[in-house]
Amino acid sequence: MNEKGDSTEKNGRGKRLLVIGIGEGTSEVLKRYYTFKDRNVTTLAIGTDPSHLLQMLADRRFYIGNNPVKGLPSISPKKGELLVLKSRESLRPLLKGYRFIIILTGLGGGTGTGAAPELAKILKRLNPRSKIVGLVTLPFEQEGIVRNENAIMGLDKMRRVCNSTVVIQNSSILKLLNRPRLNEAFELLDDILLLTLDRIVNILLYPNSYHMKCKDVSRFFSGRSITMVGIGSSNNLSENIYFALLDSLNSPLLYCDKQNAIKALFLLEGKDISVRKIKEAISRIGFRFNGRTRIMIGYRNDEELEASAKSMVFLKFKLAYIYKVEDKSSSR
Repeated sequence: MNEKGDSTEKNGRGKRLLVIGIGEGTSEVLKRYYTFKDRNVTTLAIGTDPSHLLQMLADRRFYIGNNPVKGLPSISPKKGELLVLKSRESLRPLLKGYRFIIILTGLGGGTGTGAAPELAKILKRLNPRSKIVGLVTLPFEQEGIVRNENAIMGLDKMRRVCNSTVVIQNSSILKLLNRPRLNEAFELLDDILLLTLDRIVNILLYPNSYHMKCKDVSRFFSGRSITMVGIGSSNNLSENIYFALLDSLNSPLLYCDKQNAIKALFLLEGKDISVRKIKEAISRIGFRFNGRTRIMIGYRNDEELEASAKSMVFLKFKLAYIYKVEDKSSSR
Protein backbone atom coordinates (compact mmCIF):
# COMPACT_ATOMS: atom_id res chain seq x y z
CA MET A 1 0.00 0.00 0.00
CA ASN A 2 2.68 2.49 0.99
CA GLU A 3 4.82 3.36 -2.02
CA LYS A 4 8.29 4.86 -1.99
CA GLY A 5 9.69 7.28 -4.54
CA ASP A 6 11.79 6.05 -7.45
CA SER A 7 15.56 6.48 -7.71
CA THR A 8 15.28 9.81 -9.52
CA GLU A 9 13.27 11.29 -6.66
CA LYS A 10 15.60 9.82 -4.05
CA ASN A 11 18.49 11.61 -5.70
CA GLY A 12 16.51 14.86 -5.47
CA ARG A 13 16.48 15.54 -9.22
CA GLY A 14 13.53 17.08 -10.98
CA LYS A 15 11.55 17.48 -7.75
CA ARG A 16 9.77 20.79 -8.15
CA LEU A 17 6.23 20.66 -6.80
CA LEU A 18 4.40 18.14 -4.62
CA VAL A 19 0.60 18.05 -4.29
CA ILE A 20 -0.57 16.09 -1.24
CA GLY A 21 -4.20 15.05 -0.88
CA ILE A 22 -5.15 14.10 2.69
CA GLY A 23 -8.36 12.23 3.49
CA GLU A 24 -11.38 11.44 1.36
CA GLY A 25 -12.93 14.92 1.21
CA THR A 26 -10.76 16.16 -1.66
CA SER A 27 -9.79 12.80 -3.17
CA GLU A 28 -11.90 13.31 -6.32
CA VAL A 29 -10.04 16.56 -7.02
CA LEU A 30 -6.66 14.84 -6.71
CA LYS A 31 -7.80 12.02 -9.01
CA ARG A 32 -8.97 14.46 -11.67
CA TYR A 33 -5.86 16.60 -11.40
CA TYR A 34 -3.64 13.55 -11.87
CA THR A 35 -5.07 13.00 -15.38
CA PHE A 36 -3.66 16.29 -16.74
CA LYS A 37 -1.03 17.38 -14.23
CA ASP A 38 2.21 19.06 -15.25
CA ARG A 39 5.28 16.83 -15.63
CA ASN A 40 7.02 18.81 -12.87
CA VAL A 41 4.30 17.89 -10.37
CA THR A 42 4.20 14.79 -8.16
CA THR A 43 0.96 13.79 -6.44
CA LEU A 44 0.71 11.93 -3.13
CA ALA A 45 -2.51 10.56 -1.61
CA ILE A 46 -2.60 9.99 2.16
CA GLY A 47 -5.52 8.39 3.98
CA THR A 48 -6.86 6.08 6.66
CA ASP A 49 -9.03 3.92 4.37
CA PRO A 50 -6.87 1.40 2.44
CA SER A 51 -9.67 0.36 0.06
CA HIS A 52 -10.26 3.99 -0.88
CA LEU A 53 -6.53 4.59 -1.36
CA LEU A 54 -6.31 1.66 -3.78
CA GLN A 55 -8.81 3.43 -6.03
CA MET A 56 -6.89 6.70 -6.00
CA LEU A 57 -5.09 8.01 -9.07
CA ALA A 58 -1.82 9.43 -7.76
CA ASP A 59 1.92 9.02 -8.24
CA ARG A 60 2.27 7.82 -4.65
CA ARG A 61 -0.17 6.52 -2.04
CA PHE A 62 0.43 6.25 1.69
CA TYR A 63 -1.74 4.62 4.35
CA ILE A 64 -1.64 5.98 7.89
CA GLY A 65 -3.19 3.65 10.42
CA ASN A 66 -2.76 0.34 12.17
CA ASN A 67 -5.23 -1.83 10.23
CA PRO A 68 -4.27 -2.01 6.53
CA VAL A 69 -7.06 -4.54 5.86
CA LYS A 70 -10.15 -2.88 7.33
CA GLY A 71 -8.90 0.66 7.76
CA LEU A 72 -10.05 2.94 10.55
CA PRO A 73 -13.51 4.06 11.66
CA SER A 74 -14.27 7.75 12.00
CA ILE A 75 -11.35 9.28 13.90
CA SER A 76 -10.81 12.39 15.99
CA PRO A 77 -8.41 15.20 14.98
CA LYS A 78 -6.09 14.10 17.80
CA LYS A 79 -6.02 10.58 16.38
CA GLY A 80 -5.25 11.93 12.92
CA GLU A 81 -2.35 13.93 14.34
CA LEU A 82 -0.93 10.89 16.15
CA LEU A 83 -1.16 8.70 13.05
CA VAL A 84 1.00 11.13 11.07
CA LEU A 85 3.52 11.34 13.90
CA LYS A 86 3.81 7.55 14.01
CA SER A 87 4.34 7.44 10.23
CA ARG A 88 6.78 10.35 9.90
CA GLU A 89 9.90 8.23 9.36
CA SER A 90 8.24 6.20 6.60
CA LEU A 91 6.90 9.39 5.03
CA ARG A 92 10.26 11.18 4.90
CA PRO A 93 11.43 9.78 1.50
CA LEU A 94 8.15 10.89 -0.09
CA LEU A 95 8.21 14.43 1.31
CA LYS A 96 11.79 15.64 1.10
CA GLY A 97 13.40 17.82 -1.55
CA TYR A 98 10.53 19.73 -3.16
CA ARG A 99 10.65 23.44 -3.93
CA PHE A 100 6.88 23.92 -3.67
CA ILE A 101 4.32 21.87 -1.72
CA ILE A 102 0.54 22.14 -1.79
CA ILE A 103 -1.53 20.40 0.89
CA LEU A 104 -5.07 19.70 -0.31
CA THR A 105 -7.61 18.68 2.33
CA GLY A 106 -11.04 19.20 3.81
CA LEU A 107 -11.12 20.47 7.39
CA GLY A 108 -13.66 19.40 10.00
CA GLY A 109 -13.08 15.65 10.13
CA GLY A 110 -10.33 13.81 11.95
CA THR A 111 -7.97 13.01 9.08
CA GLY A 112 -7.80 16.45 7.48
CA THR A 113 -8.06 18.51 10.67
CA GLY A 114 -5.57 16.44 12.64
CA ALA A 115 -3.19 15.05 10.04
CA ALA A 116 -2.77 18.03 7.69
CA PRO A 117 -1.30 20.56 10.18
CA GLU A 118 1.04 17.94 11.64
CA LEU A 119 2.15 16.93 8.15
CA ALA A 120 2.82 20.60 7.37
CA LYS A 121 5.15 20.76 10.39
CA ILE A 122 7.07 17.72 9.16
CA LEU A 123 7.30 19.22 5.68
CA LYS A 124 8.63 22.49 7.06
CA ARG A 125 11.38 20.69 8.98
CA LEU A 126 12.34 18.58 5.96
CA ASN A 127 12.13 21.47 3.48
CA PRO A 128 12.93 24.67 5.42
CA ARG A 129 13.34 26.77 2.26
CA SER A 130 10.30 25.40 0.44
CA LYS A 131 7.05 27.23 -0.12
CA ILE A 132 4.17 25.36 1.55
CA VAL A 133 0.63 26.30 0.53
CA GLY A 134 -2.50 24.85 2.10
CA LEU A 135 -5.63 24.55 -0.05
CA VAL A 136 -8.46 23.68 2.32
CA THR A 137 -12.24 23.59 2.50
CA LEU A 138 -14.44 24.44 5.49
CA PRO A 139 -17.63 22.42 6.18
CA PHE A 140 -21.19 23.31 5.27
CA GLU A 141 -23.01 24.91 8.20
CA GLN A 142 -25.46 22.00 8.10
CA GLU A 143 -22.64 19.61 9.05
CA GLY A 144 -22.91 20.70 12.67
CA ILE A 145 -21.21 22.79 15.33
CA VAL A 146 -18.54 20.24 16.28
CA ARG A 147 -17.33 19.75 12.72
CA ASN A 148 -17.23 23.50 12.09
CA GLU A 149 -15.37 24.18 15.35
CA ASN A 150 -12.86 21.47 14.47
CA ALA A 151 -12.38 23.11 11.07
CA ILE A 152 -11.63 26.52 12.62
CA MET A 153 -9.12 24.89 14.96
CA GLY A 154 -7.48 23.08 12.04
CA LEU A 155 -7.40 26.25 9.94
CA ASP A 156 -5.62 28.16 12.70
CA LYS A 157 -3.02 25.38 12.98
CA MET A 158 -2.52 25.27 9.20
CA ARG A 159 -2.10 29.03 9.03
CA ARG A 160 0.62 28.97 11.68
CA VAL A 161 2.72 26.45 9.72
CA CYS A 162 2.03 27.03 6.02
CA ASN A 163 3.43 30.01 4.13
CA SER A 164 -0.09 30.62 2.84
CA THR A 165 -3.45 28.91 3.36
CA VAL A 166 -6.11 29.24 0.66
CA VAL A 167 -9.63 28.70 2.01
CA ILE A 168 -12.90 27.81 0.30
CA GLN A 169 -16.02 27.86 2.46
CA ASN A 170 -18.37 25.07 1.38
CA SER A 171 -21.49 27.03 2.35
CA SER A 172 -20.59 29.82 -0.08
CA ILE A 173 -20.92 27.31 -2.94
CA LEU A 174 -24.68 27.16 -2.32
CA LYS A 175 -25.00 30.80 -3.39
CA LEU A 176 -23.72 29.86 -6.85
CA LEU A 177 -26.63 27.46 -7.44
CA ASN A 178 -30.23 28.41 -8.22
CA ARG A 179 -31.81 25.45 -6.45
CA PRO A 180 -28.96 24.02 -4.42
CA ARG A 181 -28.79 20.31 -3.77
CA LEU A 182 -26.00 18.85 -1.71
CA ASN A 183 -24.69 16.53 -4.43
CA GLU A 184 -24.63 19.40 -6.94
CA ALA A 185 -22.84 21.59 -4.40
CA PHE A 186 -20.12 18.98 -3.89
CA GLU A 187 -19.66 18.61 -7.66
CA LEU A 188 -19.31 22.37 -8.09
CA LEU A 189 -16.95 22.51 -5.11
CA ASP A 190 -14.71 19.92 -6.76
CA ASP A 191 -14.70 21.96 -9.99
CA ILE A 192 -13.70 25.12 -8.13
CA LEU A 193 -11.02 23.32 -6.12
CA LEU A 194 -9.58 21.77 -9.26
CA LEU A 195 -9.42 25.11 -11.06
CA THR A 196 -7.88 26.81 -8.02
CA LEU A 197 -5.29 24.05 -7.60
CA ASP A 198 -4.34 24.26 -11.28
CA ARG A 199 -3.92 28.06 -11.13
CA ILE A 200 -1.80 27.92 -7.97
CA VAL A 201 0.45 25.25 -9.51
CA ASN A 202 0.86 27.27 -12.71
CA ILE A 203 1.66 30.56 -10.99
CA LEU A 204 4.19 28.90 -8.66
CA LEU A 205 5.96 26.92 -11.38
CA TYR A 206 5.66 29.35 -14.29
CA PRO A 207 5.20 32.95 -13.07
CA ASN A 208 6.67 34.25 -16.33
CA SER A 209 3.70 32.81 -18.23
CA TYR A 210 1.58 35.36 -16.33
CA HIS A 211 4.11 38.17 -16.86
CA MET A 212 5.06 38.04 -13.18
CA LYS A 213 8.36 37.78 -11.32
CA CYS A 214 9.18 34.79 -9.12
CA LYS A 215 9.92 36.99 -6.12
CA ASP A 216 6.54 38.75 -6.37
CA VAL A 217 4.63 35.45 -6.47
CA SER A 218 6.74 34.14 -3.60
CA ARG A 219 5.99 37.21 -1.50
CA PHE A 220 2.29 36.90 -2.11
CA PHE A 221 2.17 33.27 -0.96
CA SER A 222 3.94 34.16 2.29
CA GLY A 223 3.12 35.73 5.63
CA ARG A 224 0.98 32.99 7.20
CA SER A 225 -2.20 34.84 6.32
CA ILE A 226 -5.48 33.37 5.10
CA THR A 227 -6.19 33.67 1.38
CA MET A 228 -9.64 33.53 -0.19
CA VAL A 229 -10.39 33.04 -3.86
CA GLY A 230 -12.97 34.51 -6.24
CA ILE A 231 -13.71 33.42 -9.82
CA GLY A 232 -15.27 35.49 -12.58
CA SER A 233 -15.62 35.98 -16.34
CA SER A 234 -17.06 38.40 -18.87
CA ASN A 235 -18.19 38.34 -22.50
CA ASN A 236 -18.50 42.12 -22.77
CA LEU A 237 -16.96 43.04 -26.13
CA SER A 238 -15.57 46.45 -25.17
CA GLU A 239 -14.74 46.09 -21.47
CA ASN A 240 -14.23 42.38 -20.89
CA ILE A 241 -11.21 42.86 -18.60
CA TYR A 242 -12.98 45.28 -16.27
CA PHE A 243 -16.11 43.16 -15.99
CA ALA A 244 -14.12 39.94 -15.51
CA LEU A 245 -12.19 41.53 -12.63
CA LEU A 246 -15.42 42.88 -11.18
CA ASP A 247 -17.15 39.51 -11.50
CA SER A 248 -14.36 37.74 -9.61
CA LEU A 249 -14.50 40.36 -6.83
CA ASN A 250 -18.27 39.91 -6.56
CA SER A 251 -17.94 36.13 -6.26
CA PRO A 252 -19.94 34.61 -3.35
CA LEU A 253 -16.75 32.74 -2.46
CA LEU A 254 -15.40 36.05 -1.14
CA TYR A 255 -17.65 36.54 1.87
CA CYS A 256 -15.25 38.84 3.77
CA ASP A 257 -15.11 42.63 3.57
CA LYS A 258 -12.60 43.41 0.81
CA GLN A 259 -11.62 46.60 2.63
CA ASN A 260 -9.76 44.35 5.09
CA ALA A 261 -7.67 42.63 2.42
CA ILE A 262 -3.90 42.89 2.89
CA LYS A 263 -3.01 41.96 -0.68
CA ALA A 264 -4.87 41.10 -3.88
CA LEU A 265 -3.57 38.96 -6.74
CA PHE A 266 -5.57 38.85 -9.98
CA LEU A 267 -4.86 36.20 -12.62
CA LEU A 268 -6.34 37.25 -15.96
CA GLU A 269 -6.78 35.26 -19.15
CA GLY A 270 -8.16 36.59 -22.41
CA LYS A 271 -7.45 37.71 -25.95
CA ASP A 272 -5.39 40.85 -26.65
CA ILE A 273 -4.84 41.72 -22.98
CA SER A 274 -2.59 44.75 -22.59
CA VAL A 275 -1.05 46.54 -19.62
CA ARG A 276 -2.96 49.70 -20.57
CA LYS A 277 -6.32 47.91 -20.46
CA ILE A 278 -5.43 46.32 -17.13
CA LYS A 279 -4.44 49.64 -15.56
CA GLU A 280 -7.68 51.23 -16.73
CA ALA A 281 -9.71 48.39 -15.24
CA ILE A 282 -7.82 48.42 -11.93
CA SER A 283 -8.32 52.18 -11.57
CA ARG A 284 -12.08 51.56 -11.69
CA ILE A 285 -12.18 48.81 -9.05
CA GLY A 286 -9.51 50.17 -6.70
CA PHE A 287 -12.09 51.85 -4.46
CA ARG A 288 -13.22 48.41 -3.30
CA PHE A 289 -9.98 48.07 -1.34
CA ASN A 290 -8.43 50.23 1.35
CA GLY A 291 -5.51 52.47 0.49
CA ARG A 292 -2.98 50.02 1.96
CA THR A 293 -4.03 46.96 -0.06
CA ARG A 294 -1.31 45.95 -2.51
CA ILE A 295 -2.85 44.93 -5.84
CA MET A 296 -0.91 42.57 -8.11
CA ILE A 297 -1.83 41.45 -11.63
CA GLY A 298 -0.78 38.39 -13.59
CA TYR A 299 -2.09 37.94 -17.11
CA ARG A 300 -1.69 35.77 -20.17
CA ASN A 301 -3.21 35.94 -23.62
CA ASP A 302 -5.41 33.11 -24.84
CA GLU A 303 -6.52 33.48 -28.45
CA GLU A 304 -9.18 30.79 -28.02
CA LEU A 305 -11.17 32.97 -25.61
CA GLU A 306 -12.11 35.41 -28.42
CA ALA A 307 -14.04 38.29 -26.79
CA SER A 308 -14.35 36.74 -23.34
CA ALA A 309 -12.01 37.14 -20.37
CA LYS A 310 -11.54 35.08 -17.22
CA SER A 311 -10.34 36.26 -13.83
CA MET A 312 -9.33 34.58 -10.59
CA VAL A 313 -8.55 36.76 -7.60
CA PHE A 314 -6.73 35.76 -4.43
CA LEU A 315 -7.31 38.05 -1.42
CA LYS A 316 -5.14 37.81 1.69
CA PHE A 317 -6.64 38.48 5.13
CA LYS A 318 -5.67 38.16 8.74
CA LEU A 319 -7.44 35.17 10.27
CA ALA A 320 -9.29 37.47 12.67
CA TYR A 321 -11.21 38.98 9.73
CA ILE A 322 -12.56 35.56 8.75
CA TYR A 323 -13.19 33.98 12.15
CA LYS A 324 -12.80 35.30 15.67
CA VAL A 325 -9.45 33.64 16.29
CA GLU A 326 -6.62 35.57 17.87
CA ASP A 327 -3.88 36.31 15.35
CA LYS A 328 -0.51 37.18 16.88
CA SER A 329 1.67 36.57 13.84
CA SER A 330 2.84 39.05 11.25
CA SER A 331 0.35 39.71 8.47
CA ARG A 332 2.84 40.44 5.71
